[in-house]
Amino acid sequence: MENDPVGAKLLVADSDLINEKVSRFAKFYKSPDDLLAKIRMLKFMAQNVGGCYMRCTGMDALMQLVSKSSIAIRNYGTKYWEKFLNFVKMIQQNDFALFSGSPM
Repeated sequence: MENDPVGAKLLVADSDLINEKVSRFAKFYKSPDDLLAKIRMLKFMAQNVGGCYMRCTGMDALMQLVSKSSIAIRNYGTKYWEKFLNFVKMIQQNDFALFSGSPM
């Protein structure tokens, strides 16, 4: 669907981390516009796939890790943020899909 002209606008975004286009499912959301783009992407996916597309929970888990890593750095002086960014770069470079929850 990323090759579809409409899909490309909704499913692909510029990454601040690797300076390449990446799946919007692996992008950090930093602004209200980013969140609106996420909603438009999810609506497009739901209309075209008609059900679960299995990447939402991983995307939401990734955003929670952003929050939790910053708390750990602030409270404990850890190096989690640097490790986390490297992890996200790997996800973006390889277009890995993240899933949260139990394996089936």
